[in-house]
Amino acid sequence: MTESASYVYYEYPDNVGERLSYGENHPERKALFKILEESTKKKGYELKRLEELADSIEEKVDTAKSFPDESFAYLGLENIEPYKGTATFQTLLGKEILSMSKRFRKGDIVFAGLRPYLNKVHLVEQTEAIGSAELFVIKPKEELVIPDYLLKYLLSDLTLTQTKWILTGCSYPRLNPDDFKNLKIIKPTRKEEQEQILKRIEAYEKNAQQKDDETLKLSNRCRNVILEKLEIEMPSPNLFEVTSTDFYSDWDIGDSGRLDFVFHHPWMDKIRVLLSSFKTTKLGDLIEPQIEYGINASGKEQGSIPFINIQNMGIDGRLKLAEIGYIDTAEDSKLVHGRDILLSRSRLVGVCNLVTEKEDGFSFGSYILRLRTRKDSDVPPEYIVSFLNSDLGQAQIRMLETGAFGKNINTRQIKEIKVPLPHYLEDIGELVSEIQKMWRELDESEAETEKLWTQSRKKFAEVLLE
Repeated sequence: MTESASYVYYEYPDNVGERLSYGENHPERKALFKILEESTKKKGYELKRLEELADSIEEKVDTAKSFPDESFAYLGLENIEPYKGTATFQTLLGKEILSMSKRFRKGDIVFAGLRPYLNKVHLVEQTEAIGSAELFVIKPKEELVIPDYLLKYLLSDLTLTQTKWILTGCSYPRLNPDDFKNLKIIKPTRKEEQEQILKRIEAYEKNAQQKDDETLKLSNRCRNVILEKLEIEMPSPNLFEVTSTDFYSDWDIGDSGRLDFVFHHPWMDKIRVLLSSFKTTKLGDLIEPQIEYGINASGKEQGSIPFINIQNMGIDGRLKLAEIGYIDTAEDSKLVHGRDILLSRSRLVGVCNLVTEKEDGFSFGSYILRLRTRKDSDVPPEYIVSFLNSDLGQAQIRMLETGAFGKNINTRQIKEIKVPLPHYLEDIGELVSEIQKMWRELDESEAETEKLWTQSRKKFAEVLLE
């Protein structure tokens, strides 16, 4: 929730602005504006509206209709890291992007207008890209403000306190475009002063980024711990990526029944040879025959049942609950329980997570499948989750997935995935202990990373207001 249901205040009509709104006139918001004005006068800075420092960009494109076979660097809201300013772009064909997109270019800043309290802001480094229609796109006026300074300001609590009380919508809280343009920004008059402020928080950001990099390395090692312990070496490159310039010829496609570019790609032939070189068992032999589909919903800001969606799934096997949504009702068959396995079947195909006791009783979305290990299986769910997220597990998912307008993998294909096993089944217990240990280390490392990024944001505000 973005406001406390028990908070009460009163205001005289003469002190109410143009909008008669609980959030617009909230004492906390007014107190912040007073602090901003006093600090600005004291330090000889300027207090500007965002639209005075940046131009709004409203360039939209329907790629599925206009450029179906062209590749795009795409940025979804789920691909922007909260509070950090970092983002990961996906490479998608126009026909795979089924909604209207915003276009932006290097030097633009994108700001998530949906649930802005998650603080998803990014300074674009791609030459040209597109992204979610829920993004505000602005181009900083570089003669007035350093783009990185404006980015840090939008990521800081100085912005969060302004936006938290003026969101519209219940299921999906949004920031109004006019409210976004009217955000108040402290601008040191000279750009040299802006540079000095950035330098004063440089060490804090460096420490946070270093811890972030350590966490990422640990996450990748966690994904591939089974391959490491079983001494399975992937062909180069480790991860398969097809490009529009790839080509090959093959006169014999065997009896696969598929005329598919990726399935018969020479790199996939290397994967098939690799799988044939050691002991494997089909995933279908390790799990219960019934695989359950999730609920066709998207999750709301409030509700009685937590709702796991694609953006809550992490590639290292752990669910991410910071952005969890909710639904009001769900059948018992659509609730997950401890040690269930969740696998994304569409969009980000093949991400696999283990349900822990903390998520017992949660529901899950229609893009996700629920698997359960057989009661008589010697292979625990931790082992299956870790392998499916590994480079070799992901390679098989890329091989088996289908679809022209967005990739999918179905329950039959999932059961065909080959899982390598140790020579001695008792070695699985040791591997599972190692996986669990890494998950605990990742939890601790992420908590430390978040703490360091928080310190960096607070330091930025302190330097401006000191």
